[in-house]
Amino acid sequence: MEHKPYVVPATAEHCRLIAPHLRKMDVDEIWSMCAMKPLDALLYSVQDSKEALTVMMPDSDIPVMMFGLGAAANILDPKRSVWLLGTDQIKRIRRDFILQSGQYLETLAAGETVYNYVLQGNSASLRWLKMLGFTIMPAEPFGWLQKPYHYVKKEFPKCAPLRQLLSAQQ
Repeated sequence: MEHKPYVVPATAEHCRLIAPHLRKMDVDEIWSMCAMKPLDALLYSVQDSKEALTVMMPDSDIPVMMFGLGAAANILDPKRSVWLLGTDQIKRIRRDFILQSGQYLETLAAGETVYNYVLQGNSASLRWLKMLGFTIMPAEPFGWLQKPYHYVKKEFPKCAPLRQLLSAQQ
């Protein structure tokens, strides 16, 4: 039996299930940036997102990861923050994730400029973002603890709606 990951719209229940299992780097990044606990950060991210999704495996009730695209801060600055929080189970889906994450992100961010801050030392996230074509700025103090973070940014062209990707996985 093949155990391929699948993507579903994110829910508050997914947040409750994944929060105790987040990668240490994600927990450290959340705390040093905004002094939030994992569950609070997940719930806020899902609630604040234009679109939030969860990656599941058929053989587990614990989500592998959640990701999304935050709402624009204001009409004059329409950039949106992209986010991804996950468990160590990401390693199980590395190949599928690498192949499909760019497609999902292009669809979520179609016609938008997206950004976020990545804690210096989060080499896996920085490699992934570089592979997706993000501009990665030198680290500067940022967040609640003023730790060194890289500002990352990418402009996306317009493309197909998300529902086409979700229906294509079936």
